[in-house]
Amino acid sequence: MSILMVFEAASLGLSLKIPKCSFFPRHAMKALGTIVDLRSFRFSVASRRVDKLQAAIARLQSAVRYDRCAVPAKLVASVIGLIWSVAPCCQRAASIMVRSMTAVLTAGIRCEMDAADLSLVKILNRFWSGTVQWSADASRQLEFWSKVDFSRVSAPISADVLGLAIEQAFWYPAEFAHDAVSVLCQDASATASGGGIVNRVNGAWLPDAKLFLAEFTLAEAAMSSTLRELLGILWCIQATAHSTKAKLIFLCDNWQSCRAILRGSRVHAIQMVAEEIFFWCLQHGKLCWPIWVPRDHWLIQEADRRSRLFIPHDLRSPLQVIACADRLAVSLWGRGLSFDQAASHRSAVWVRGSRLPFNAMCFQPEAAGVDMFSCRQSWPSNINYVYPPVPIIGRLVTFLPSTQSRAVVVMKEPLPHAWWSYAILPNACGLLAQRRLDGFAIFAFDFTSAALPPYRPSRP
Repeated sequence: MSILMVFEAASLGLSLKIPKCSFFPRHAMKALGTIVDLRSFRFSVASRRVDKLQAAIARLQSAVRYDRCAVPAKLVASVIGLIWSVAPCCQRAASIMVRSMTAVLTAGIRCEMDAADLSLVKILNRFWSGTVQWSADASRQLEFWSKVDFSRVSAPISADVLGLAIEQAFWYPAEFAHDAVSVLCQDASATASGGGIVNRVNGAWLPDAKLFLAEFTLAEAAMSSTLRELLGILWCIQATAHSTKAKLIFLCDNWQSCRAILRGSRVHAIQMVAEEIFFWCLQHGKLCWPIWVPRDHWLIQEADRRSRLFIPHDLRSPLQVIACADRLAVSLWGRGLSFDQAASHRSAVWVRGSRLPFNAMCFQPEAAGVDMFSCRQSWPSNINYVYPPVPIIGRLVTFLPSTQSRAVVVMKEPLPHAWWSYAILPNACGLLAQRRLDGFAIFAFDFTSAALPPYRPSRP
């Protein structure tokens, strides 16, 4: 094991040494301010280097606030060098997220060379003891590093080896066991981003049944395709974080999005989203390596199909209506709503600070099931909330008695069908109570007993 670790570290250009300190763990090795764990095969930042980095960043921030036009050049170079020293832990962020700070130094040296007719050695000596002019882009990158908790940053030791293997082989390197790498696939349409985890079963790639789907707002839908793809990548790795390994291979059909994650971008908006991806990876110890695959690849086609899934007539319930339905359920049955039967990931109701489990009309992220008429097992043990789309109201009326359950049904007034009004007034079987609130009708049904007394509305 240790021989393999030394070989991989040597391929990254690191000189390793075993410290003589008695308190240092015997299963670890130290390399230029980073610690290499021989058991978990991960890079992490040494505590002394963390303190040194944080102090240098704080000094640089103070100098920038004091005078942006006269920032000590040595201090800027020191911060850049310290970030580079922990590059194995920060991956590509260490090179991409210091470019603007490095550009400040480069611009300063060029000004010195243009202003003085001296030898290069004298120019450099005067430059390092002088000051440089800070930039807005450099401030943004400095702010990025000031938020990174270096004491928690770690990365797989084979990170660069993984990237090299991908570049030299097909999009999935055969030499890596699938249990060590998670493969994600995502594609963004004009309205949403869809995809999920891809599993390898008997040598074939199959999309996981758990669906990732995130809809764009009107402002996000108006963005460029590259920006929408990057947002989809960020949301997908965040949504699947609990199920993925530390090493992620991400399939995408947008070359510019892959390039932005690998090398950064000069377009401000694209760079901002790439920075969010870098920051999230540093926080969670993930390595995300994007891979471009053709648009006609069947995995991309499947992700594209998922991104276009939507539920017609899907409407959100007003908060006051949900609260009224929950209070009605508590007053009748002693407990509140526990299941949403006709919803989507967008319209599922929240009660007491948590979202209810829900059944959807088609595949949706985090849905408990598809089609409330097919998922009969979810009805009897729950206090069900139902806000049905208009086209299925007729079927719902005939279906409810067969569920042997309790349900609160919400409908928008005026009620769309005369026969629905007839069905509930005045002697509808199973109807216990009804309320009117802000243009909505709320009905409480109980079909759990064999014989139910008819509901008779109170007369004034």
